[in-house]
This record gives sequence, C-alpha cells and structure tokens, in this order.
Amino acid sequence: MRILIIGGSGFIGTHLVNKLIMQGNDVRIFDKNMSQDYPELVTVGDVRNRSALIKALSGFDIVFNLAAEHRDNVRPIALYYDVNVQGAKNIVEAAIQNNIKKIIFLSTVAVYPLNAKEPQEDSPVAPFNDY
Repeated sequence: MRILIIGGSGFIGTHLVNKLIMQGNDVRIFDKNMSQDYPELVTVGDVRNRSALIKALSGFDIVFNLAAEHRDNVRPIALYYDVNVQGAKNIVEAAIQNNIKKIIFLSTVAVYPLNAKEPQEDSPVAPFNDY
C-alpha cells in the first residue's frame, strides 16, 4: 500500500512511519520540516499550498494527516487556523482530486482539559487555547 504521512517528520510521525514500513508499506512524508530519521522519504512542503498537496498526493492509496501548528504560544493566532483548519481542507480537496478514498486524521489530547487524567474519545472537550 502507498501511504503518505503529512506532518510525518515529528515524534509521532516518525514512529508511525517506522511501524508502517515494518508492515511492508511504501511510505512517504510531506512535511514543512525535514525528517531526521527518514530524510530520503520527505517532500518538503506546506499544507497551506493546495497545488503542492495535489501534486504530492498523486499515486497514494491512503493519507495520514498529522500536520498541525501546535505550540501553545503561536502568534499570530490565525496561523493555527491557516494550518490546522484550512490545511486540513486543502488535504481533503487534494485527496478528492487524486481519487484517494481514505484520510486518517490524528488529533490532539489538547482538546481535553489540562487536568484530565485519562481522557477517552467521549470525554467532554475543553481546550485551553486555539490549538
């Protein structure tokens, strides 16, 4: 299976790439940063660039979306929305144009309160910032 991991150069992405490769998949990364562990798999790009995404998604079966602006103090705040919201929309549009039927979106535990001990999928959300 050909899998593209968008935002795959970070901590979680690196572990996911490793696991998927060990399972025998053909994996590539699209990220604004170069991967320390898998630089040969990376296409450097930005999810805010829809045309770059359309090109990058060509020929893939599945897309994992891990891309996010994720620091607690991002300025301007609009950057969260440009990357995390509009970037996700761009990924969906690029997938549609490439006839990709499966996008797996990985979110964050940051939607739960800071004091949530072990949040579950059905736990109430209470994010403490725009991320």
